[in-house]
Amino acid sequence: MYSKDQTKKLQTETTTLIKKKDIGARDLELLRDALRFHEYRYYILNDPLISDFEYDQLYKALEKIEVENPKSITADSPTQRVAKGLTKDFPTVQHLVPMLSLSNSYNTDDLVDFDRKARELTGENRIEYCVEPKFDGASISLIYENDLLIRGATRGDGPTSCPPSPGCTCCGAWCPSSFPSSSRSTIRGHVVTGPGLPLTGMSARRASRKVLPLSTIRSCSGLSATA
Repeated sequence: MYSKDQTKKLQTETTTLIKKKDIGARDLELLRDALRFHEYRYYILNDPLISDFEYDQLYKALEKIEVENPKSITADSPTQRVAKGLTKDFPTVQHLVPMLSLSNSYNTDDLVDFDRKARELTGENRIEYCVEPKFDGASISLIYENDLLIRGATRGDGPTSCPPSPGCTCCGAWCPSSFPSSSRSTIRGHVVTGPGLPLTGMSARRASRKVLPLSTIRSCSGLSATA
């Protein structure tokens, strides 16, 4: 999708944006182009060129510009959708209910604002929170009908995804082929990679077969879900 020259140009522009302290409306199209490029590198090629933190900072900069300039928002802006362009290696299925991505934060102001909104919505003056480490895995949705697993799918782009049902059925230890349910039930969770399949080990085996090594542990668990 991107030529070598385009990749080099976009990566150079991305580095410039990351270093800037005053990203503004003048950078709008450049920001969108950079984010689309890095979504493609992450979701399609499984070969990211920047860290999650750097991507999130650019994404938040775009969100801020669009909030301040609402007329600039377009339907194809990275902020208006979960990442599109699923790999064509698998057929797609429609989720019964879209699987959306969670927000994240790197500063206390966001947490204070979250608490304010939570108290306003609940009418409570004080809310007690429980914080746990986040599993960096692959989201998955399992559909059971008449107690039997009929489909498993990863999050994909939100509304649609590729169905890894054969892999789910084989991995019965973590994904039962039957489950007491009503006529139709949906169970959602995360696929995570245990210590028996370390990232370095899987990447080494892939490299020996001349296959692109995995760059993140999330890619490792995502591969487990679609194998």
